Amino acid sequence: MKINFKNFYLFSVPVNFDIAWLKILFSNHLIIQLEHEGKIGIGEGVLYKTSSLKALNLVLKEFEEFFQQEEFTSFRKAREKLLKAFSSNPGLTCAFDLALWDLEGRIKKKPVYQLLGKEKTNKVPISEQIFIPKNKIDLIRQVKKILDHKTKIVKLKAGRNLKNDLVNIQLIKEISRDKLEIQLDLNQALNFEQAVVFGRKVKKMGILAWEEPISFKNFNELNKLRKKVKLPIILDESIKNIDDLRQGLGKRAFDILNVKISRLGGLTNSLQLIKLAQKNGVKIEIGCSEELGIAASAQMHLAGNLRGLRTMEALGSQRLGFDLIKEKQGIRNGFLGKPLKKAGLGVSFNIRRLKLAAGK
Repeated sequence: MKINFKNFYLFSVPVNFDIAWLKILFSNHLIIQLEHEGKIGIGEGVLYKTSSLKALNLVLKEFEEFFQQEEFTSFRKAREKLLKAFSSNPGLTCAFDLALWDLEGRIKKKPVYQLLGKEKTNKVPISEQIFIPKNKIDLIRQVKKILDHKTKIVKLKAGRNLKNDLVNIQLIKEISRDKLEIQLDLNQALNFEQAVVFGRKVKKMGILAWEEPISFKNFNELNKLRKKVKLPIILDESIKNIDDLRQGLGKRAFDILNVKISRLGGLTNSLQLIKLAQKNGVKIEIGCSEELGIAASAQMHLAGNLRGLRTMEALGSQRLGFDLIKEKQGIRNGFLGKPLKKAGLGVSFNIRRLKLAAGK
């Protein structure tokens, strides 16, 4: 079976997101089109710690050469070979992996959620995210917008100024009249001693869970922190592959896994990690790396396929202010709709929207 590399689009979107130790200024995206038997599959990935220039070189050389030289016996084998060849570039691999799922679905005339093994899907519960607010007015504006969507859970970025974080938590509770449950994302900003003191304070304030409170992959310390504070820990960037997951599970370092398909290389890898995590009693969230409509549709197929999903985190098009698909995606009554029943990912790439955004 021959799969042809048809086309790609590489672009950056300006953003202004503040986290504990970094200001994020750009979100870098790759759109891929693959072809087989006259059908076109589309995929998207957010470049996870890969520069646009490096991505361009990889796509034009190594990825293009991979599809020129390889013959596949099935779509499953194609995805396995892809992930094995390009495991060190998950954002790019995600775009190709999603394009393969979309292409398979279009050829077999099945939506991706059926390829994943489920005939019917659930509505996807959503949480929304607040990056470190610029001031009180900015925070109030963001909270009111989230309340308009009737969203139940908000994730607040924290860790730059712990005193301000406590003020922000209290303000969210007051504005929402305790209608919003709050999770925190510290992005590994704290040392162990800070985390114990801060964690106990926010637990008393009713925080639901906290994400990546201390330094990278420090699974022994995370285990101690869980025992001392007894506040559920979410891991995200500490778990990049199946080996990281096994280590974290072995140390009982966390309670919830935040699965970001661009960080893990697509649906195929994400499914592998989800199955192992759930087998060990870890709950699952589907994360957001500012994926636009193509990858967001893949997230919805994945989320709608899972039992016991806690939440899907945000919607990239909403955070970036535009989208590249003809179909509409949005938050209503605290949920996204079910994934579309159309073949493949169920969405159509609108090149005119990309050109219009580039013109602006």
